[in-house]
Amino acid sequence: MSFLDVVLFVGAIAGLYGCVARKDGLRYWTHSFWIIALHDAMGIVCIWSAGAAVAGATGILECAAVGSVLLWLTGSAYSWHARVPWYFNKHRTEFHNRRSYDR
Repeated sequence: MSFLDVVLFVGAIAGLYGCVARKDGLRYWTHSFWIIALHDAMGIVCIWSAGAAVAGATGILECAAVGSVLLWLTGSAYSWHARVPWYFNKHRTEFHNRRSYDR
């Protein structure tokens, strides 16, 4: 394994951990299907990229995939700090889910 393979593997495992940790708070009956599917897909991409890194077949596609997962997780960390944001709920029009009550 080259240095790039090791860096990609560590990044993929970190991304997988982030996706699994976020999936803990997501519930199908409460939250939007698409946000659940997004985190499932990002977890699968991290597993696929980690496998490619172990095999020594690291390419630009794997680096871009893991980079995008890590960017999504870090870029949205502020809004996910306590719980799933209200705008990922299926019923976003409920009065108690407005953003002004989160502060």
